[in-house]
Amino acid sequence: MAGYCSSILSEIPSLLRSCIIENVQLAGSQISKGINSTVLEGKWEGTVVAVKQVHFSYLSEQEQEITRSKFLIECDRSNRMRHSNVVRFLGIVYLSSQATIPSVVMERLHCTLNSLLEQNSLRVPLEVKTSILHQIGLGLRYLHSRVPAVVRGNLTSKNILISKGMEAKIADLGTIRFFDLVRAIGASANQDFMAPEILVNNPNIKYGKESDIFSFGCIMLHTFSHQWPKPLLPIKDNSSSESIQSEKERRARYFSAVPKEVEDVMVPLIGSCLENLPFDRPTADKVCNQLETLESNSDHTLPDNLLQAQMMLHDAKCQLESQASIIREKESEIESLRSISQTAVSHQSSKKSNKSSIDFWKNLKLMWQQCTDLPGKLWTTSIAELDGKVYAVVYDNKGGWPYPFVYDVDKKKWSVLPELPSQHFSLVSVSSRKQLFAIGGVIMSDNIVEVTNKMFLWDEKYGKWLTPYPDMPTARHSSSCVSYGSAVIVAGGVSSLNPRTMTRAVEVLRFTDTGTQWSVVDQLPHVTHEAVPLTVNDHLYIAGGYDGGGTSTCSIVSASLPQLLQSNNNTSSGQVWNKLPDMPYCSFAINHYQGRLITFTGDHRVEQPDNDKSVLQLSPSVYLYNPDTKSWDYVDDTPHGYYLGKSVHINEDKILFVGGLTGVHDFNDDDILTTCTVLNITSQ
Repeated sequence: MAGYCSSILSEIPSLLRSCIIENVQLAGSQISKGINSTVLEGKWEGTVVAVKQVHFSYLSEQEQEITRSKFLIECDRSNRMRHSNVVRFLGIVYLSSQATIPSVVMERLHCTLNSLLEQNSLRVPLEVKTSILHQIGLGLRYLHSRVPAVVRGNLTSKNILISKGMEAKIADLGTIRFFDLVRAIGASANQDFMAPEILVNNPNIKYGKESDIFSFGCIMLHTFSHQWPKPLLPIKDNSSSESIQSEKERRARYFSAVPKEVEDVMVPLIGSCLENLPFDRPTADKVCNQLETLESNSDHTLPDNLLQAQMMLHDAKCQLESQASIIREKESEIESLRSISQTAVSHQSSKKSNKSSIDFWKNLKLMWQQCTDLPGKLWTTSIAELDGKVYAVVYDNKGGWPYPFVYDVDKKKWSVLPELPSQHFSLVSVSSRKQLFAIGGVIMSDNIVEVTNKMFLWDEKYGKWLTPYPDMPTARHSSSCVSYGSAVIVAGGVSSLNPRTMTRAVEVLRFTDTGTQWSVVDQLPHVTHEAVPLTVNDHLYIAGGYDGGGTSTCSIVSASLPQLLQSNNNTSSGQVWNKLPDMPYCSFAINHYQGRLITFTGDHRVEQPDNDKSVLQLSPSVYLYNPDTKSWDYVDDTPHGYYLGKSVHINEDKILFVGGLTGVHDFNDDDILTTCTVLNITSQ
């Protein structure tokens, strides 16, 4: 301690002076960062440790002096605590001779409970979950039994740390209490775990053992449901207790995710922890006893390395599936090359086949069948099909209600899915992996609206959206997304709101045996957003949408998918793309039948002879593209207008149409369709 000045040493409690350690080296990698502190990885005597640096810069000079003194007292208290389920305090370190505030050195653990649940939603066995919760209960019981009792405060699954051996430990003990917690409530992202008495923002109400128990109940819900336990109903801050919403009712949806094997014990236990009145909640000792009984009555014994073994097995399975997808892609490339080699021969006989091609269009029969209506007056912006279910993103006429809905084709029933953190995202399904993704969108963070590059995965088992895969290179909303084999292709969209900027970038996410990785493969020949993407006969088509000026367009371009995926040029001018003849109108419901493009309704401009102006009108016509004559042939009319509605194949001869508008501008409630229609296409 020779390097420290006497004024610093005089502030340190005598028992804590022996805890000053030296030779701590920062590794540079950041573990976490919050409002009040940053945690970095370090090394001390050859051991990997966590080094917590606290921030006082936002406090006044007088507040800093008071806070420094409280901080050292709390460090002294933490130094005297020893429990296997509390993160071990190793000491304090002054990282420089000029430092006036020490950093805290703690044992380094593998991850937080929150990250374990986020990244392993399908792979955490029930026995591991009950064991983790029991260990948290043991840690709380130890803290609450101290004299005087130690209250953790602000307890969430983000400050429960997990070792590689699945040991759970309560973190940040003591060092958070020197902060003004009442001040932090308004800005805290942890309000979803806070007891109602803390949220009333009364300076006379402090964290207590009962508020810790409430937070523990929320952690139990999070652990079983893999869903952040955000209340779904508002809390009413009135003086009358009868007007305050029940906390159990506010989180009712998460109770249904508690496994049946433990629901008889856990549902009542969690419910008692979430009681509105503090004195109605159980003690840590009672909670711990029930969890201990549950764990001891388990029919299974869990080896220490079972979770790691299951994760390795799951990863190996994913690698095998990925390799199988690569093989399928290679086979598709070979087939595409074979098709290209036959093009010359086919071209020579195209004139002879022209008559039969025309007969093909004339022999088609279109039959429309009404399905279950949408659950409200909605219009669709994105749609995807996966395993007999149709997923659609729907809005009302004001752009609100940005929820994904799912339609069970067999049950003919619509259901709403949990809301995503973004709006204007695009749906895409990967059949080979049985996965549904929501790509990009617009999010609001700290009252700032911005475009995101996140990729959300729908977890049907736990009913939540996850982010286990890398972010896109380019943030974007309203992009065109398709899958090809196991690859996800994203093209175009709006990349910035202020100033409004559109991107032409075409990016691909590949699932390989070495992991998942994004790459920029090409550029679209023109900017577009909300365009319809289609994959037909190993070709990608980008049709319709809006141009850079916000005007709907009739253009359609195509590219060979094997050629596109082999490209790796983010500065290309779209040289792999071919332009097709414009569609008869600007359509948002475009699909294909037996490898041929088909478009349903849309808007087109009609010249007004009286004033030399044009107006937008809705066309109900159905057109099919004739590749021999390179023209669009009229086939039939639709029973409804489908402007801004979407279509998706539910089998080879059936196309489902969802929502839409009967007006093309200045639309109101009467313009919005609630219809869901199936088109059956047959040959006469």
